[in-house]
Amino acid sequence: MLAGCHEPGEPIKASTVQSLRAAKIPVLRVTEVFTIAGDGFLIEDLPDSLTVWITHQLADLPPQMRHELQAWIAVLRGDNPRRLARQRATIVARVHALRPFLLDQAARYDTLRQVTRRDVLNWLDGRTHRSNDACAVRDLFGTLKSQRLVFTNPSHRLHIARPHLKTPTPLDPDALRQLGHAANHNPALRVTLALGGVQALGPAQIRRVLLDDIDLPNRQIDLNGAARTLDTFTTAAITAYLAYRHDRWPHTSNHHLLLTRRSAHDHTPVSGSWLKDLFHGLPVTVGQLRIDRILDEARNTGADPLHLTAMFGLTGQTGLRYATAVHPEHIPTTN
Repeated sequence: MLAGCHEPGEPIKASTVQSLRAAKIPVLRVTEVFTIAGDGFLIEDLPDSLTVWITHQLADLPPQMRHELQAWIAVLRGDNPRRLARQRATIVARVHALRPFLLDQAARYDTLRQVTRRDVLNWLDGRTHRSNDACAVRDLFGTLKSQRLVFTNPSHRLHIARPHLKTPTPLDPDALRQLGHAANHNPALRVTLALGGVQALGPAQIRRVLLDDIDLPNRQIDLNGAARTLDTFTTAAITAYLAYRHDRWPHTSNHHLLLTRRSAHDHTPVSGSWLKDLFHGLPVTVGQLRIDRILDEARNTGADPLHLTAMFGLTGQTGLRYATAVHPEHIPTTN
């Protein structure tokens, strides 16, 4: 399609490739191929997606406030040689967390120079994620103060106590039955259920499992250099998925266990969003599966926090939290 509307050797604009989306063409893959083809093959004429998103988030703010925020965002993106550039996900999270605060201040002020410490404390009061929001506010005003865009830092020495972690709770048996029924018809879901619900791997660990980590003849899986025995259910789930994987992508060079139609053509792990979508419509998440498995181990081993720490790679505090969830009498007392 692209060759039909370009002369031989004529560069192709990225916006032209984007127009193929209407024909259900995987434009991201096409763009990657053209990028690899060499310099001058693809003309990048599309605006940066992060810049477009940030501009949209700040559109309702006064001009002077937007100007001040752009200085902060520039530092986050690496324009300051004294600070490392933040990852895209971190920038999105910071802007998303601060947008309600900024809109609240924009209703009274035209510039962030007018924001007081009381304004910051009033906004943080009642916020669900106060600790994270306070961190974002400190980062914003700390940067603006260093850039001399505000006279005083209203978040200076602002300390918000971290919230108490929730007590781990087991999954409902009906939810587990519903998940098991769905997994019978989905090899990827079944192997994820085994890795999360039996081996107690977290989402990031599941995504990074490699074929070389699995030793089916000896029924073992290598996790960060530590060999763990595979039970019958996990062995059967992995075996079934490997057969499905070979039939679906017989020529893939990706060494990760789990594949998608996108990752099968490169060497990256499956995305976190794909893993989350795998459980769409189900009353269970991968993280909850891991919690349920650790709680089950705690009940069956006398809630020994040292055992939980060694078996699942937990910190001492986390191991104690699971132990006390099963036996509250294990909570340490202070005089």
